[in-house]
Amino acid sequence: MTANLITSASDPMLKPKPPSSDSFFFNLNDYVKSRLLYDTLQQKVLPNCRESKDYLILVLDDFAAKLISNFCTTFELMEAGNIYHIEKLGLSSKRYPMSDVVYIVQPSQGSIAKILGDFPAEDQFSFDQYGTVHLCFLTQVPDESLQELAKCSKLASKVRTLVEVNLDFKVWQDNVFKFPCNVKQMTQLLDRDRTSAALVEKLSQKIFTVCSVMGEKPYIQYQAESPISEEVAMSVYKKLEYLYNYSGTGDSKKKKKGKKD
Repeated sequence: MTANLITSASDPMLKPKPPSSDSFFFNLNDYVKSRLLYDTLQQKVLPNCRESKDYLILVLDDFAAKLISNFCTTFELMEAGNIYHIEKLGLSSKRYPMSDVVYIVQPSQGSIAKILGDFPAEDQFSFDQYGTVHLCFLTQVPDESLQELAKCSKLASKVRTLVEVNLDFKVWQDNVFKFPCNVKQMTQLLDRDRTSAALVEKLSQKIFTVCSVMGEKPYIQYQAESPISEEVAMSVYKKLEYLYNYSGTGDSKKKKKGKKD
């Protein structure tokens, strides 16, 4: 894929900063808002705009729209990213061939398919749906999905930004977050035989995004008698190790927590 910028918004060299110099971080909501508005839109997307730096088109899938509405208003989003128009993924009715488009989506198969659908190989129109493309994925993008995107030559030639925002939790209150999970998934965690590697990976990814957004390098502890807790703890640690470039095996960073006498 011919993208000038393929990176992560949680780059350890890019410390979370407030959208304006007069702001300070008082709660988790500030950290999350800064990750999206400042780290992603202002620092990653806007410098790469080619067609229309002052009026961008924003496309959200259902997951992104619900998640962002928990900590950010539409006005704040439009002002920070110079957004002119917001569309729902898969429901675009008008073409903006001379405008930059910013996709903020979850890298699910459905969302990837809809993005590809905006750039068909054969089109009845002589002009494209959008101009320059900026892809902002809320979580880690599977290699298979990246390969699908790269195979679409029309899309690949337009991509200027590809960012993993690392934002996969909901801000419930100013300093309270939650992981949206269905009851079936949670009950599976209680039964080792029913717990899949995919579920462990999904949970560890969510925990990792919290640490990433806040710039934290936590001391990880887990219940020694719980194999599932150990798997989740090890997965979270490996992700943080990669992000912050820990040295060594990291044994000193983890600690088993046994039962209290």
